Amino acid sequence: MTATMDAIVASGLKLAHGAQLALDGVDFTLRRGEIVGLIGPNGAGKSTLLRILAGVLPPTAGQVSYGGRSPRDIGRQQLARAVAWLSQSADSIGDDNGAMRARDIVALGRLPHRRAFASLTAADHAAIGRAMDEADCRQFSDRPLNGLSGGERVRVLLARALAVEAPFLLADEPAAALDPLHQLQVMRLLRAKARAGCGVLVTLHDLALASRFCDRLALLAEGRKLADGSPDAVLDDALAARAFHVRLAHASHRGERYATPWEPVNDRTNAETEGGHD
Repeated sequence: MTATMDAIVASGLKLAHGAQLALDGVDFTLRRGEIVGLIGPNGAGKSTLLRILAGVLPPTAGQVSYGGRSPRDIGRQQLARAVAWLSQSADSIGDDNGAMRARDIVALGRLPHRRAFASLTAADHAAIGRAMDEADCRQFSDRPLNGLSGGERVRVLLARALAVEAPFLLADEPAAALDPLHQLQVMRLLRAKARAGCGVLVTLHDLALASRFCDRLALLAEGRKLADGSPDAVLDDALAARAFHVRLAHASHRGERYATPWEPVNDRTNAETEGGHD
């Protein structure tokens, strides 16, 4: 099933919290072989969209298909093999699992491939080891999750998602709690996964990382999709002002382009003292 699953396609997604719409008619497609950055201000609906696409949150309206099949047709276990999901926090493992060793947390990523109560196979152990190496967390394999720093914990949870070895990986703010070195390592890893044929969707607040590492950006604001396209197309002055209320500075280094927030749209201090900006 997963070998022929080439895309996740969502159409008309809505999610209501009472009278408030967290998502309002969002269409979105994620294809294998690309890394897509999901960007937008706080409360835009990014995490909500990710959870719906991962199959952990049902929409109020609209539908999601995986290789043309509905979640019901695929089944929970097959869907868990096809779509790996990294939450913003450790909440997805439960409060009672905080004392588990890091390696045992990563091993949870192999559950979709195992029968109930079955022991880990050689293939499972190999996948766990690869995932921990990729996420740079093998060195604290035996430490409990609740004894790790925030950044170390994120790397363990990323390894758990990688251990699924799914054709799609959805990651919610994987770089937010990391130091600069590990931010770069994680983004390079996610881009490499896409180049190897995985479909990667990652929510990001860091526009420099999003514009540098992503093939495509989807911009959400107030539960609606404002733009979907190349980083240059999405991070233009008008859209940045509308969604983030900031002006961006655009630059390139060693052939890679990036954009970063520069000033609020109503702040003319820098423009007056520096003669404006490009």
